[in-house]
Amino acid sequence: MNLTFKQAEELGGALARLQELGETKIITKEIETERAALERFISTTFREHALELLGTWMTVRRMYEPLLLSIAGVAKQVQGILNAKVE
Repeated sequence: MNLTFKQAEELGGALARLQELGETKIITKEIETERAALERFISTTFREHALELLGTWMTVRRMYEPLLLSIAGVAKQVQGILNAKVE
């Protein structure tokens, strides 16, 4: 089963909340319970979608990153030309 946008949003929210809880100075039973539930959810979600997440990451790194870097290079050259004409 593919990772849905809703699941990805929930995963992002769970990671953000877990980070918030990690910065908490006073640890209560409720915080420990919430943290354990978040860790289970995150772990389960990553395990269920590991191949999909890795495949997506590899695709972005191998195909889209070089494209974006070349576009950024061209944009920088154009900006340099435009700046030179203004002066």
